[in-house]
Amino acid sequence: MPRSTAAAAVAVAAAAAALAATAAFPGAVAFARPPHPAIPDDVRAKLLLLETFQDRDTFTDSWVESRDGKFASQKWLVNETHGAAKLPAYFSDEKSLGMAAKHAHYGLSRVLARPFKAEGKDLVFQYEVKLHEPVSCSGQYVKLMSPPADGSALDPARLRADSPYTIMFGPDRCGGTNKVHLIIRQFHEKENVWQEKHMTKRVTPKSPQDFNSHLYTLVVRSDQTFKVYVDGNEEASGSLLASDAFSPPFGSPAEIDDPDDRKPADWVEVQKIPDPDARKPEDWDESQPEKIPDPDAVRPEGWDEDEDGAWEAPYIPNPKWRGKWVHPLIDNPEYQGPWAPRKIPNPVHFSDPRPSDKLDVAAVAIEVLANDPGVAFDNILLTDDFDAADAFARLTFFPKSDGEVALAKSIERARRKEERDAYWSQDAVRGPLAWVWGEAYDWAQENILATVLTGVALLAGTFYFCCFSQYGLCYDEPEAAAGAKARAHAHATSSSSSRPGKPPVVDEGEEEDDEGEEEEHEHHRRAEKGGRPAESGADAGAKKGE
Repeated sequence: MPRSTAAAAVAVAAAAAALAATAAFPGAVAFARPPHPAIPDDVRAKLLLLETFQDRDTFTDSWVESRDGKFASQKWLVNETHGAAKLPAYFSDEKSLGMAAKHAHYGLSRVLARPFKAEGKDLVFQYEVKLHEPVSCSGQYVKLMSPPADGSALDPARLRADSPYTIMFGPDRCGGTNKVHLIIRQFHEKENVWQEKHMTKRVTPKSPQDFNSHLYTLVVRSDQTFKVYVDGNEEASGSLLASDAFSPPFGSPAEIDDPDDRKPADWVEVQKIPDPDARKPEDWDESQPEKIPDPDAVRPEGWDEDEDGAWEAPYIPNPKWRGKWVHPLIDNPEYQGPWAPRKIPNPVHFSDPRPSDKLDVAAVAIEVLANDPGVAFDNILLTDDFDAADAFARLTFFPKSDGEVALAKSIERARRKEERDAYWSQDAVRGPLAWVWGEAYDWAQENILATVLTGVALLAGTFYFCCFSQYGLCYDEPEAAAGAKARAHAHATSSSSSRPGKPPVVDEGEEEDDEGEEEEHEHHRRAEKGGRPAESGADAGAKKGE
């Protein structure tokens, strides 16, 4: 499910408002929430079941708690937040269905206005889960309940843990279980039993410390393929008919191993044997060590045994070492291959080329054990149109998800700012430094591109200053002076040539200075080469005067 540009724009705008409010009110998170989106009629018309929990009256009228004694402790609430909420609701007046009691079994269901007949249709089931508190052991899956076998109407008040279901789908975390379930029940006609087919691909739900909303989508198509999406990303897919997609697979094989067949006692399964004709060579000496002292090594002349200890020659590989001799292996002439029992016809062979046609649904039920409060369900839908479910997610989940991510960052930023402010008041020396560093870090996290460009500019400037400026390591003063002189001469020449008929005017003082500089440079060059330095013009004049 790709994210829409419009949804992302709404989320970014809301995130900007949240950050601005956070900056205006340090230590608290105030944010402008967008309204809950309206669902277009053309999308709503394609949804066989839609529950957003925005209307408490609709929830009360449509959802029925089981009267079974196992669920006596359940407590449902339709609120914006549940328990010790770690993250507020994103849309204004957004409501969800939450489990409020600890260590309780929950049984709640809603009967479809008309049962879903799966024959020849795609089945698309989708819903959101949000944790308002950390989860240690709580189911978050949903069951699609099977119609009664006698054709009667399903009574939601009689929901039990063993009530027949068609599909069980969604995340579950408790003890060693931490996975997204996909279990499809199939009736085995030959054995006259219902079998649970478990998806073999392991899909791991989000962290129990992740308090953002997450979207779980199941698609079972009439071509006998299935897909599982988490937050719009495909996590599992395959064919219902593949032998390795579900355990046990749909249908049963035409032949099975004969349970009465036994492997003969003289069956040979050893493929290789030692060559009975091989003999160890006479010159094979197994007593030779793998390494020997180097016979060519000589003790260093300055070796002092009193200080350096007794000298020993270094070890080198022994050219005579061949190791332990073993028989080479050859093919076993009596090898018969791996034994397998013979096949016989399967007396309960059952084949169903279209299991998706049997996935009828009469109701949606939440029947779980929850040891933790704060698990919330939202935006439950059932349809036979994947595009309709995708359009609904683009309007609701994706903007919400982007907004929650930005909101969680703003909450964390406000928390860090509160800690910095408190540290400043406790430590007048290190507190201000920590505060400035923290502010800079938060700014850099929110302005990655500007931070990278600033860093590149600083590195480039530092490199130039250290290498090519007049204070740098690569700066050559004589070459720089010569370059400056050449540029000045070129400028004077171009200036004079721009006035035709007039020769270039050269100041005598400048000419003498240039000659003096050239003589001085020549003097230094000769001195560096070790020869007798040439006399400068001034020295020559003084000597002539004498």
